[in-house]
Amino acid sequence: EANSAAGAAWQTSYIISAINNLDIYVFNQAAGNSTPFAWGYSNVFSAYPGKGIVAWDWNPICADHMHPNGDFGNSIALCPTGKYSAATFLEGRPRIDLSKIPVSTGNVIKITHEYSYRALENQAWDIFALEQAFYIDRLVAKQSKLKAYLGIYNKVYEIFLGEPDLSVPTEIVYEAEIIKNKSYKIRKDLNYVVFVWNISGKDIGVAIDMPKKPPYEFGGAHLNIERTVYGRDPNNYSNGNISWHTWLFNRNGVITSFSKDDISSYSLDYYVGTPAQLNELGYRTTVQNKKKQSGYNK
Repeated sequence: EANSAAGAAWQTSYIISAINNLDIYVFNQAAGNSTPFAWGYSNVFSAYPGKGIVAWDWNPICADHMHPNGDFGNSIALCPTGKYSAATFLEGRPRIDLSKIPVSTGNVIKITHEYSYRALENQAWDIFALEQAFYIDRLVAKQSKLKAYLGIYNKVYEIFLGEPDLSVPTEIVYEAEIIKNKSYKIRKDLNYVVFVWNISGKDIGVAIDMPKKPPYEFGGAHLNIERTVYGRDPNNYSNGNISWHTWLFNRNGVITSFSKDDISSYSLDYYVGTPAQLNELGYRTTVQNKKKQSGYNK
């Protein structure tokens, strides 16, 4: 969805909170979400046909906005400024790697989206969380009958994303962290999600593994729907988007620290193929006992 994430539609973010300070700062690799226009730094990429793209330069990661006292309902924009002078503690660069995984009916395309970050100074954080998100055009979701399949242990849950209302099974969300028909916090025991579009009569899926990167732990995922971001009419699908956010958090009570020039990275794997091909890799899209599946909606 080309308007969100400063036009990137596929972004890496991180949030931090200093020791003995409740304020939470949000840094976006593709920034501009809290402002009416896109901003950011340019970079030089090398493309390797069939293998991926790599950025050459490190870009400063400026704080996009902050939540005073940890209140996510209160957001203060910090960027852009005249010289992008908001708080900056890290710099980063992305790379995207492509490979093929043979299956019985062809190949699944594996896409690894990695973002590396380098510390500009010695630092330590009480909260340090990494997120990778992508945004989907609501009109495209409707036209392609988009569905999401969430795998938790040996069960698969189906969500229809192309419908006017968003209904999510009650047993897979944290009830205290939802806004009905708008934002849902998915449980931390989620194993994978598969998004399936119908394109020219053929189903195409994208499966996403949930991240596992010690010393961090998977903090759950958010599934959001926005209806009036770009216009007032919620029934005009061009005015909104659907977004999926996958989180890693430092473990409770563990301080995250970096020395100057330390380099770390965060990546997620995406698998593209037909549902049958993805099923061979363990990403199932067959729902058992559909009639017993209940959900929150409006």
